Amino acid sequence: MKRICSLLLAAWILLISASALAAYEQYHLTEPCELYADGYINVYPLDPHEVIVRMTPPEAPWRMELYRDGQAVRTLTAAGDYDSVSPAHPLIEEDGSFTMLCRIPGEGQDTERFPPLNAAAQWTDEGLVNITSLKEHLKTTRYGNRIAFYETDEHVRISYNKKDTVISRELADTFVIKIRATSCIPLADEVFLIKTRENGMICLDHGEIRYRLNDFSRGKELLPDGHEGFFSCRWEHVEWTSDRDYSPVKLVHVDRNGQQDRTYQLAGDRVIITPYQAFFDAQSDTFTLYGSAAEPSRGISAVFAMTLNADMTLMNLDVRDIDPDYKGCEASVCLTPGGFPYVYLYHRDHPESVQPAVVPFSVLERSAEDYGIILQ
Repeated sequence: MKRICSLLLAAWILLISASALAAYEQYHLTEPCELYADGYINVYPLDPHEVIVRMTPPEAPWRMELYRDGQAVRTLTAAGDYDSVSPAHPLIEEDGSFTMLCRIPGEGQDTERFPPLNAAAQWTDEGLVNITSLKEHLKTTRYGNRIAFYETDEHVRISYNKKDTVISRELADTFVIKIRATSCIPLADEVFLIKTRENGMICLDHGEIRYRLNDFSRGKELLPDGHEGFFSCRWEHVEWTSDRDYSPVKLVHVDRNGQQDRTYQLAGDRVIITPYQAFFDAQSDTFTLYGSAAEPSRGISAVFAMTLNADMTLMNLDVRDIDPDYKGCEASVCLTPGGFPYVYLYHRDHPESVQPAVVPFSVLERSAEDYGIILQ
């Protein structure tokens, strides 16, 4: 009887494992895995069904795929009326719709290594159509290609969720354009936190400076809190290395007036914690923090969603294990504009060893462990 139970248990575990792997395979990316080296791929989730993945390998032309429920349904490559050097960018709106930004070749500045994008278009099964020259110079895009900076001789325009914020040329030359923004996140409608290379950070409120943070540039990830403030994530040691110790991640909160009012520690039990994204749900007044927990030497690789109420009290901790076949892979969380989470799996050091995948968070298997993840 014991032997029969053991065999049934082993068969059940094998069935569950096979089912999990089949789910992963459904969401495999289609290109050869060695092309997905870190730094050459961007994942743009649109909604709970569709994701755009763009590849820009150094020795090959850029390529873009639209995936629907894990299946590649549309491909875009450099051809026809748009440029083969400067990759197209989807500019994504709040509802998951998007406009494609691209480059019409031969319209000046072609001597640059990556000439700036100068046109907008629609992406259809026939490729890019309705290609129209931009009236302004596109300077850069930020926040997962949801924020775009345009400039003219008179002003700079920030476009986000189909709303425009105009900044004076003088202010732009000082903070936004002359010193290119390395990071920009929205804190509210027409309120942006902009991190620059030399001038720390500034908060722009409808085109005017609300506050400056000149000595506040250590944080890698900047996470909006949904109340016009933000969290800055800081590590005591160098990020993105396997030998980083288990010291907690410090979450420094800054309120809507630029004042540091409280600090939290995000930690786990002998695991490396990395926060990636956050989403504020206005309807439930909850804040969900997404991140990963890993310890390669013990075979631990997981992602988590930590939901907190307005008082930052834990309401729910949802931990999902990454399949053992993806041991050693990075597992980063990316969100749609509406807050639906995907997990991008790839091997940073040996990209050829496993086929990368972009898997909905909900598809991953729930963990029996919480790995001691706590916010305090």
